[in-house]
Amino acid sequence: MAALAAYRDIESKYFLNCETLPRSAQFQYITLRNGIYYETSWLAWCDETLATLSILPTEEGNTPWTVS
Repeated sequence: MAALAAYRDIESKYFLNCETLPRSAQFQYITLRNGIYYETSWLAWCDETLATLSILPTEEGNTPWTVS
């Protein structure tokens, strides 16, 4: 999550008006956006996995988070 926060900080400091940036900076921006997409997709996958694990029954019939 620290990387995502850092990427968003960079985006807000240096890439507010992307349409007016020189071409080289636009390439830097799309590379930064790739990092943001990577980090957010990883977090979304973790959320989805935790949600799935919370409803999957164990061999005993309980969810992994249920204490017998």
